[in-house]
Amino acid sequence: MTFFSLPWMFSLKTTGLQFGYFFGLLFFLIFIIRGIKEERLSDVLLGFIMFFMAMLLQDYTFGFVGINYLWEELDGWPRHFPWIFPATVYFYFMAQTNVQFKFSKSHSIHLLPYILYLVLSILLIIFGLTPSTGLFSSPFRTYWHVFYYVINYGGIFYYFIKCIKIYKNYKSWTENEYSNTYALELKWLRNFLLFFLIGAILHLVNSIVDLIFDLPYDQDYYWQLFTVVTIIYVGISGLLQDQERNIMYKVYEKATEKPKVRVNAEEYLALKEKLQIYMNTKKPYLNPDLTLRDLASQLSTNTTSLSALINSIFEKNFNDFINEYRVLEFESAIKDASNKNLTLVAIAYDCGFNSKATFNRAVKKVTGKMPSEL
Repeated sequence: MTFFSLPWMFSLKTTGLQFGYFFGLLFFLIFIIRGIKEERLSDVLLGFIMFFMAMLLQDYTFGFVGINYLWEELDGWPRHFPWIFPATVYFYFMAQTNVQFKFSKSHSIHLLPYILYLVLSILLIIFGLTPSTGLFSSPFRTYWHVFYYVINYGGIFYYFIKCIKIYKNYKSWTENEYSNTYALELKWLRNFLLFFLIGAILHLVNSIVDLIFDLPYDQDYYWQLFTVVTIIYVGISGLLQDQERNIMYKVYEKATEKPKVRVNAEEYLALKEKLQIYMNTKKPYLNPDLTLRDLASQLSTNTTSLSALINSIFEKNFNDFINEYRVLEFESAIKDASNKNLTLVAIAYDCGFNSKATFNRAVKKVTGKMPSEL
């Protein structure tokens, strides 16, 4: 008996899994309740994500303490959620970036692979082919493994790519719509995707090694522990993450394409001059919540024409265009003797910035220096 096979080690392993399993279910209830109460579909979806991750831990959480009911009496019953789990992550991204997102009939197609998995699992049980009653020694073993791996890992990587595209296009969209994007960046979603991908790779590698070497079940503990870490990170981050009520990014097939606007040269030059005069005299950039829609309204034009003008003539996105004016305002303000008792951050806030991180990043981008070096 080795050190790592002693009974107390199983107790230690069980504690970690129980911790993740308990908090996964707790987060599930919290997000479901908050989502229903505040009418936030994104929270409801995140609740189900936490539930699915808790279910990944369930078999081993009970198994390490000697409760084998799930492994024996319920052997073969579909109690996991291949395909539907990553699909829910995808829909969470959709809902988190667009408060108006609703499910439609067209979205039901995403359920079909999981429904097929359920039907096949039940048919195997009816014909007495479960892992403990001969499935893995029958001619169906290879077919079942191929099907399960495709539906499980294929779904993960398929929806991972779709989520990455959403995040990339969403980030570009916010930079062309908002002058302050710090609260809208959703960097934690990017981190969540990385956790999601790393966990899938660890599980896939473990599964392949297990197929080749027939590892003992306790070797699965390590990727299960990563699931625990993911549950805690996603749960806490999700609780702290607010959803902006005016975020209405919509996913299009060609979301990154710039709109084509037919404007003659005279109208373009007139709008350019009008914009520059307005920016220098009215200083709308001092409003930290300024959006492309706000500025277009103030100039009596439309967002498409204004965005195209800023992108093509000034060769900037809306965010960089506005923040450059704020940086210039900041450079002027720090030279004003009346501001000598104010901190750099306080002056930055007076110039339209609403976060220190955005301020530092904008100053560095425009001047090549940090604020303290100006």
